[in-house]
Formats: sequence, structure tokens, C-alpha cells
Amino acid sequence: MKKLIYYTGLTLILVIGIILIVNRVAQKSAETHSKHSIFSWSDEVVLAEERPALLSILDRMDIGAIYQSFSKELLASQEAESFLSQMQEHTIDVFYLTGEAEWGLEADGASLKEEIMKVELLNQKVDKKAGLKGLVIDVEPYLLEEWDAADKKGKVKIIETFIDGLEAAYQVAKDKDLIMIVTIPNFYDRYSLYELDRLISLAGDGIAVMNYDRTDEFTQIENEVHFSKKHGKPIINIAELQQPGKHKLVDINTYYNVGLEELQKSWASLDDRFQYPKLSFSYHYYDTLKELLE
Repeated sequence: MKKLIYYTGLTLILVIGIILIVNRVAQKSAETHSKHSIFSWSDEVVLAEERPALLSILDRMDIGAIYQSFSKELLASQEAESFLSQMQEHTIDVFYLTGEAEWGLEADGASLKEEIMKVELLNQKVDKKAGLKGLVIDVEPYLLEEWDAADKKGKVKIIETFIDGLEAAYQVAKDKDLIMIVTIPNFYDRYSLYELDRLISLAGDGIAVMNYDRTDEFTQIENEVHFSKKHGKPIINIAELQQPGKHKLVDINTYYNVGLEELQKSWASLDDRFQYPKLSFSYHYYDTLKELLE
């Protein structure tokens, strides 16, 4: 009986020790993972000749994830495969960046599901560790004529339809073991807090908020952070870097003129005020960041 108690106790101690070691490793991984990411819309970024400059910038700015768009031609090329392998060698997570405004009117998420299948097909060509980690969905239904023509109730209906499509696509992404991050503007809460809550809780693994107004960056994402905390979901604060005048941007929408030092101060302030470990920060986008660093 004493031997049984001894061996049972020894086994218990070993199990507890293993759990503590695993937890310690997991905590270390979480602590050392970068809180910074970057959007990239150009195929040229994926090409071999651009990679030294890309990797240098990612290292210099402590960026651990890149949200990269891939043209149809690029997806079919070996460049995409070698890009993923090289990013994996440098511990950079790569996500498939995609979206069209019209997809926001698809309640069944048909187009988004097709994009998920593209990711799966590419991942089948590379080592599992090097595969795309998931998708960043950039669908902006508020750019459509249907949005402009709608009253507030109609706009809420468009948001509802968009979220229905996201939910349908998210089920497919989960089945494929892919992370799905949804990019949203900072104003959906003006139309429906209920729908914003639903989007965050049911329509993806996390959100990325286009916080493109330097007037009051804290208040502008306060509701988004609140719901993200409520559901334990990650939230990414995106900062615009493009030059004023492009895409109807004015100076207050971007850090192009005020500079990267002011951006870092802003992010540090948001991080301190929200006190949410799952809040991270992203640059929009690579080409402009490269210009500002030259």
C-alpha cells in the first residue's frame, strides 16, 4: 500500500512538473511574440529580390506578422511557396489579405469561402509550419452605392448581411484550422452596438480596426476593445501611413507628415490606457513604411 501511495505521488509530481514546464514555455512564447504587424498589397513584396529589404524592415520595426495580398498569378507561382518558407525561417507569420466591398452583400459568404479554399490549396504545397496562418478579411461594404443610398436602418441591415456572410465563412475557416481576422472601420458602433458585439463574438478570431483619425484614437476604438475583452478576442489597432491626398485621406487620417516617432508614442499610450494583452498594432502599409524609413 505504501509503495502504491509512493508511486502515485511520484506520478502526480511528474505530471504537475510537466504541466508547469509546458505553461512556462507557452508563457515565454506569448511574451516574446511581437505586438506589431504590417499590411502589404503589392505582389512585388513577395518576390525574391525584395525580401532582403522586407526582412530588414520587419526586424528593425519588430514586426512579427505580415498580412499579404496575393494575385491569382502569384498564388500559382513558386514565388509564393518560397516566400512562405523564407518567412517561416525568420519566424514571421503570414496571413492571406483579401476582400472586395461587394462581398459584404453576400449573406452566405460565398466569395469568402472561395478565398479560404485558395489558402488551403497554397498551404498544401508547402510544409505545414510554413503555411499561411489564416486570412485577414478586408471587406468594406460602406464603400458601395447601396450604403450611400441607405438610411441608418438600411445601413444596419447591410452590416447584418455582412456579418451573416462572415459567420458562414468563419465556420469553413475553423474547419480548415485557419485563423480569420476581420478588418473593420472605427464607426460600426455608431450604427449598432449589438451588431458590433455579434461580429466580434461570432464572425472571426479577432478584429483589426482602421483607427484612421488622430483626433481621439482611444475613444474611437473603446467599444471595439470592450467587446474584444468581453469575448477574449484579439484586437489590432491599424494606423494609416499613406500620404494625404491618396484615397481621400487628409492629414488627420495619417501619420505620414507627423512621423513614426509620434505613431510609436500613440501606440504606447493606447497600450498603457487599455491594459489589454491581446491588443496589438499594425502599419498600413509596407510600401509607405519603407518610404518613411529611407
